[in-house]
Amino acid sequence: MLRLPKHVLDPATAAQYCQGDSACAWTAGEHVIIDLHDEDEDGTDEWDLDGHGLLTSIIPVRAGLAAGDLRLLYLA
Repeated sequence: MLRLPKHVLDPATAAQYCQGDSACAWTAGEHVIIDLHDEDEDGTDEWDLDGHGLLTSIIPVRAGLAAGDLRLLYLA
């Protein structure tokens, strides 16, 4: 999940992109929450919270979203 202030990412813009099973978006107070889902064909979850999996590779994406780069939303 990524959390961004509403003034940085418009909730309506996020909602336009997050319409399938792989991503959803909602607001919480003054923030937009983006929830990304990734499952292999066998149903396993590849996110690794110890710093060695996919999670570390998406850290710069939040900064990109905050700067107006919507590629993550498009791909999700």
